[in-house]
Amino acid sequence: MEKVVVVGIDISKDDIHACVKESVGDAGSRIRGTRKFLNSYVGFTELPAVLGKQASAWSLLCIVCDGGYG
Repeated sequence: MEKVVVVGIDISKDDIHACVKESVGDAGSRIRGTRKFLNSYVGFTELPAVLGKQASAWSLLCIVCDGGYG
């Protein structure tokens, strides 16, 4: 049975939202965790430190970039 782990990242003006979802075969999927970071230097350094602990399990990393801040 194949396990698929997807990391979704949404970056807004103030925050970075990350979600880790895991699917195993036909058993459905479950959210393994969510986390919010500040959209700042500190947030961007915390993001890989926290998500990097699970990096070996990732199958796909998605980043949403759908508009400007202006």
